[in-house]
Amino acid sequence: MPVLPTRVAVRLSIGRQTISIVIACKTFTTMEPRFEVTALRDAICKAKAAADALSGAPDYGTYNFDTPAIELPDGYDISEFAGRESREWNGFTLERIDSEAWQGYYWINGICNGMQMRRTKQAEAVAQSLKEQGYNAHVYYQMD
Repeated sequence: MPVLPTRVAVRLSIGRQTISIVIACKTFTTMEPRFEVTALRDAICKAKAAADALSGAPDYGTYNFDTPAIELPDGYDISEFAGRESREWNGFTLERIDSEAWQGYYWINGICNGMQMRRTKQAEAVAQSLKEQGYNAHVYYQMD
């Protein structure tokens, strides 16, 4: 696996003026084993088990769209995750979040079965499980 720099320094000279810029780079690539299709599927299945453990919990409070989200490398081909014909795999889908604040993140839809507090708790359990497995995961919170 290639080693990527975490920072890149750029020096620009215009006449007598010199400007130095340091750019931070992401440190993962699609070549890392955790982003291979099988590893990602296994990680999400393990996270789904954490959500399923809460499927009998009471569902109360405000209706919401709380959903776990996972960050994937730039250019990651999610069609490999589910297959060429569909984005769905094993009852859930990965859907890119179209927002500047969530660039590089994908919702994991279909993994939570509640509509209120149970949905929130399941989304949090999925995100926590993925974090424990080395992925950058969060919960997208939105009230209805």
